[in-house]
Amino acid sequence: MLNLKNKKVEPYVFLIPLIIFILIKIPHLSIPYFWDEAWSYFPSIKAMADHGPSLLPGSIPMGDSKGHPQLFLFMISSWMNIYPGSVTFLRIFNFTLSLILLLVAYLFLKKDVSLPAATTGISLISVQSLFFAQSTMIFPEILASLLLLISVFLFYKGQYAWYALLASLMVLTKETFLIFAFTLGINYVISLFKREKRQFFKPLHLLFLLIPAFAYGAHLLIHYFEFKTFLYNEHTSYIDFRWDQIQSKFLASLDTIFVSRGRILITISFLLLLIISMIRKVKVSYRFFWIFITIVIPYLAFSAINSFAFRYLLAPMVLFIFTFAYILGELTKSRILYILTLLLSGTCLYYSLTIRKTDDHSLGYIEVAKVQKKLVGYCEKHNLYDEPIATNFLVSYAFKGSEYGYRSTNKEFKHMMPWAKFEECKYFIYDLTPDVPNDVLVKIQNEFKLVQTFEDKHARGFIYENKAYSKTHQ
Repeated sequence: MLNLKNKKVEPYVFLIPLIIFILIKIPHLSIPYFWDEAWSYFPSIKAMADHGPSLLPGSIPMGDSKGHPQLFLFMISSWMNIYPGSVTFLRIFNFTLSLILLLVAYLFLKKDVSLPAATTGISLISVQSLFFAQSTMIFPEILASLLLLISVFLFYKGQYAWYALLASLMVLTKETFLIFAFTLGINYVISLFKREKRQFFKPLHLLFLLIPAFAYGAHLLIHYFEFKTFLYNEHTSYIDFRWDQIQSKFLASLDTIFVSRGRILITISFLLLLIISMIRKVKVSYRFFWIFITIVIPYLAFSAINSFAFRYLLAPMVLFIFTFAYILGELTKSRILYILTLLLSGTCLYYSLTIRKTDDHSLGYIEVAKVQKKLVGYCEKHNLYDEPIATNFLVSYAFKGSEYGYRSTNKEFKHMMPWAKFEECKYFIYDLTPDVPNDVLVKIQNEFKLVQTFEDKHARGFIYENKAYSKTHQ
C-alpha cells in the first residue's frame, strides 16, 4: 500500500496522475484530424510549413492565417517540418505542451504552497474532459493556457519583466487573451491605491505591463500593411450584441468552467474553503483569488459577444483549478488533501471517460473520427474513386489526402460533392454531425437504399445509394 506519510514516497505521488493521463492519451495520438483541425488548422499549418515558418503576417494567405497572430503556427509548423506527413508526430507537439503545462502547475504550487497542493493541482487539471481532448489536438489552446498560467503567476509574484515577455507571447498566440493582459494591468493600477503597495511602485512596471499590448499592436500594423485590414472580416462578422445570445454564451461558459463534468464538486469545495478560511480567520491568498475573478469574468463577457467555442474556455478552467489548489494548500498542509484530491479527480475522470459527445471538447471526437475513417475505408475497399459522392462538410475532409489520417492511399476520390447535390450523386455519405437539414435526411432515408452503417458508441455513419441514379447510369 502506498504510504503517503513516507517522505521518500510523497514527492513522487504526482507521477500517478501524470502516468494515468499519458496512458489514456497515447492511443489518441494517431486519431485523424477532426472538424476544425481538418478544415482550418491543418491546412494553415501545412501552408506555413511549405512556405517556411514565420511570425510575420503575410507569410501565408489571410485565408490560412485568418488574421491571427502566428506564434502557434510558427512553432507547430517548425515541428511539422522535422517529420512531414505524420498525424501522430504532429499531435505529439501539443501532447508535449500539455505535459509541460501539468509540470509547470505542479512546480509553481510546490514552490509557493505545498507538495500536497501541487499534487492536487496536477491531478485535477489532468482529468478534465476539455484538457483531455485538447491535449492532443492541433489547436493553440494548450499553448495559450500554458502561457496564461505562467503570466498570471509571474504577475502575482511581481516579476514584471518576465511577465512582459510571457504575456507578449501569450497574446501573440491568441489575440483574445489581450483581455487577460488588460485586466491584469487594471489590477496593478487598483493595487496602487493601497498605501503598502504604493511604496513599491516603479514607472518601469507600467511599461512592462503595456508591452503585451505593444506586441499585439505591432502585429496589427504589419497585418494592415500586408492585407489593408487590421482584422479578418469573417471573424468580426461573428460579433453579436443580441442579449439572448450574450446571456446564453455567458451562462454556458460558467457551466463549463464551474459546473459540468463533475466540476460542481470542485466549485462547492472551493466556496466552502473560502467560508472556512473567513470563519477561522486563516490567512490565505485572497489576492490570487481576486486576480482570478477579475480577469476571468471580463474574458467570459468578451467571449459572449464574440465567436464562441467551448475549447476557448480551457485556459480559464485551468486557472480556476490552479487557484483552487493554491487556496486549498494554504488552508491546510494536512495529507487529508490527498483524500479530497482522490475523490474530486476520480469523479471528474469518470465523467471524462463516460460522457462523450460529437464535439472537440470531450473525448467523444475519438469515436466520430473512427467512424469517419470506416466510411472512407468502405469506399476504398469497394473502389468508389470514380463514383460521384455527396457528403456533409465535415465528412468531406476525411476524403482528402492521406495526410489527414483517414485514407490508406493517396488515390483521389474524383467526384466529391457537397450534400446539397445528393440527387446528382450515386452515393450519399454522412454522419451525425449537424450540418445536413433534417428534411433532406428524411428524403434520403425514404428514397435511397441504405448500403452500410458504422457505429462506435455515440458515433454513427451511413452510406446510402441513390437508386434513381443507379438505374439511369447502368
